[in-house]
Amino acid sequence: MGRASELVTAGIIAASAISAMIWWPNAGQDHPVVRLAEGIPVSPDTELATAHPLPVSASEPELPAGTLRAVDLDAGSETFGRPGELADGQTGLPILTILAPDLRFPLETGPAFANSQGWGPGGFFGPAGDQCSPANYTPPWQDTFCESGGGALALCPAGQGHAGQDIRPSDCQDAVYWAVAAGDGVVTSVGRYSVRLMGEDGTRFTYLHLDPDSVAVEPGERIRRGERIGRVSHAFGGTPATIHLHFEMRMTFRAGDAGLMSLPVPPYSSVIDAYQRLQRGEDDQTAHEAFRAAP
Repeated sequence: MGRASELVTAGIIAASAISAMIWWPNAGQDHPVVRLAEGIPVSPDTELATAHPLPVSASEPELPAGTLRAVDLDAGSETFGRPGELADGQTGLPILTILAPDLRFPLETGPAFANSQGWGPGGFFGPAGDQCSPANYTPPWQDTFCESGGGALALCPAGQGHAGQDIRPSDCQDAVYWAVAAGDGVVTSVGRYSVRLMGEDGTRFTYLHLDPDSVAVEPGERIRRGERIGRVSHAFGGTPATIHLHFEMRMTFRAGDAGLMSLPVPPYSSVIDAYQRLQRGEDDQTAHEAFRAAP
């Protein structure tokens, strides 16, 4: 787990001073709240304890019983870079904790390459070159949550970051590969190239850079885990990005006296775990007809 519990707790405390925004799709609804037990986000049905900061330690404490598990990097050491190791020598959060243990990998099929679009060849901040450079489609993966170039982000060491994980599809084809629902939930908004999905456990997933003509869901629609949302593209308003999916997770915590706090959380370890399950055939990789849940 590394210092996951300490860092997440410290970030939430810091965020309370910055006045983090509380976001719900409908203020009149009672949505699940992910809470803190010993500083670690846990599932809503877990026995809860009062949140409190953990002592600083150079060791890697064990995950408390009944909470979340750590990602297995040994199962793909050549594929997956470590959490917190960002492009261009930047420093992020070394959080091994799988914050979304039931996550469906957000692309329908593999292989995929979770690495920086902004700092890779052809990106906004990266070296000159073509976005289709083989370097962008070669392991190891990279964490992108705390990359510079984004907005304020209390959990990141620099106080700002990218807030999500960039994921490239199998190859450099625009509007070909499908992004899919990371879990069962309700579509809360659809923009020109974006979709937001509120999961049943209270986790909000955001998808950016979808091909506008391919978006297959509507606001208010209930969708199921693995259902198609839209095709991955370079859409980014008037300034095209490289072809990739920007994937975010936001969780709402109950942080002791600070009350409810809605924060972006690092998706990287959860995305690795979901991809490993996809590789093992535990999640269907085949294209399918979109399934609509009963109202």
